[in-house]
Amino acid sequence: MRAEELWDEYKSQHPDAPDTYEAWAFGDTPHMANDLLHSVLSGHKTATCCNYELAKLQEEKLAEVGQLNILLDGQGCARAIIQTTHVEVVPFKEVREEFALLEGEGITSLEDWQRSHQEFFTREWEAAGGRFNTNMMVFCETFKIVYRAKGNGQS
Repeated sequence: MRAEELWDEYKSQHPDAPDTYEAWAFGDTPHMANDLLHSVLSGHKTATCCNYELAKLQEEKLAEVGQLNILLDGQGCARAIIQTTHVEVVPFKEVREEFALLEGEGITSLEDWQRSHQEFFTREWEAAGGRFNTNMMVFCETFKIVYRAKGNGQS
């Protein structure tokens, strides 16, 4: 399903919803997008984060509390709508274990989160000509599913 179709479906049931939305996929590969989307749809992933400094450099629009976003799978199909419930910006080294565990992804400890995210952020920074360090700022977002595409168990 295209993002526009999912949004029209949602708006028909929630006429007070805003007219604009952002549509995006998790990760940096189709495989990662599908894995992380599955984690969201199964309820294991209720948070995400990004390299705040890189996002600002690339002029990315970051989520705000209450914002609705369409999640895409690795093939660009709209699968769900999430709503941001909390945001904060903290240094990488100060991300709390409570947040790390909300990211799902099979993470069982803060150390697991740090290891996997350091790898991801290093790859991201290097592609942009930067360098990872533990003082870099991280944009942390928690969210909830507010709508699922048909076939994903409507909410």
